[in-house]
Amino acid sequence: MRIFDGHHLPVRFDAKAMQTSALAFMVSAPTLLDSLAQAIRFNPKITLANQAQEATLQVICEGRSGQLRQQLGVEFTSQSYEQTAVAFKVKHSHPHEQVARQWFENGDIISMLPMANQECSVVWSCSPAKAQQLLALQNQSEAVTELLSGIGQGVLGAT
Repeated sequence: MRIFDGHHLPVRFDAKAMQTSALAFMVSAPTLLDSLAQAIRFNPKITLANQAQEATLQVICEGRSGQLRQQLGVEFTSQSYEQTAVAFKVKHSHPHEQVARQWFENGDIISMLPMANQECSVVWSCSPAKAQQLLALQNQSEAVTELLSGIGQGVLGAT
């Protein structure tokens, strides 16, 4: 993982230097849910419930508007950063080498998370107005590439 702030050398986290095979894994929600459903079938101590039950440990896997969270009275604190996240995929012409990259640029946060087949999931957190501009470019790949390559050291080519 490499993190850039536009002013300094990147901060690097290296799995090999930490003597591990990976720092994190990207898994799609449907794949994760499938794997969890399969794992539950093989462990008789795990019960999938749609309503509150007595248990030593309960895991609630739903968003802040979830009904179970509300039924159980689980509270949370929220703080608005007045940003909107726009997510999309890009395909690299050069190997991404399974390295996640993140840029902090003029109030925006751009993350490129490696996926299979030289693709990356891009999450661009920015002002709601800029998010609308990005969404307007959804069918204009050349314009998106130009925007990405103009950030920092060039998002697509930065090391």
